[in-house]
Amino acid sequence: MDIFCCVSADFYKKLDKKKLELRNDISHSVWKDYAEFLDENSSDIQADLNYLRVKFYGDKRMRGSSIENASHFKTYKVGEKLMGEKYIRIHYPVQACWKYIASDNFRITFSSLIGGAPIESIFFIHLYRASLSYYWGMSIIDKYECVAFNALSSASSLFDKCLGILYAQKCFDKKEELSKIRAKAGRKGGESKADVYRVIQNELVSLIYKLAPEGGWKSKTAAIDDVIEPLWNFVEESKFVINNKSKKYRVLTMSQDALADTIRKQWSTKIECVKLAFEDKVTRKKS
Repeated sequence: MDIFCCVSADFYKKLDKKKLELRNDISHSVWKDYAEFLDENSSDIQADLNYLRVKFYGDKRMRGSSIENASHFKTYKVGEKLMGEKYIRIHYPVQACWKYIASDNFRITFSSLIGGAPIESIFFIHLYRASLSYYWGMSIIDKYECVAFNALSSASSLFDKCLGILYAQKCFDKKEELSKIRAKAGRKGGESKADVYRVIQNELVSLIYKLAPEGGWKSKTAAIDDVIEPLWNFVEESKFVINNKSKKYRVLTMSQDALADTIRKQWSTKIECVKLAFEDKVTRKKS
């Protein structure tokens, strides 16, 4: 183990607990299929880990426990930076590999955020990079704890972001579900209210024909004035039993004046049976 780095056991305990919490949350979400990427045996994760080993280690033995050991790198000038990186890659492949992973972590996750990717894609990208960093760090921890700690810290941060995205998505899903429930209840409520109105409209048509004077009314207003009182008595006395249930509560906030106004402005022009009744029994003055 790297003698230059001492990480408390509590860090690893909290990290494993966080990973377990994330796995559990994913398993109970709409993205449950992504939980497999938290498994060390994930074929995609293993393929990337193997790619990194071949790219940076090849058949060479890992050397160098800490990049700080190569203190002479600090004497390089800016123009010789590439030479320094090449030296690190040759003599300190573990550090070079982590630098490559960390750079990709930032580049890929940041691009997903600013590129307008769907939230599901953003979540998957963060999850995958977190899992890759975690298992890569665990694969080197026995010999290179300092470098492993950097990788695991990055994984921990990405796990936190995944948990945050999951929480936000759950809140959004609940809001969507609540909207659907309200819309469904509204439709049912609207249908129930429409059923009550149809009963009143049928009674209105009956009263128009029953109370119409010989020759009809001279105006729609006069007709409404004559039928509104007996119609209102009907509304107050009726229990509006529809589908074996009383819908009386649907008219509790209605008033006689409001009903007359509704007949004048809406039913007499938009409800076909009411409209025809008025047209039949209201005599227009000839110009």
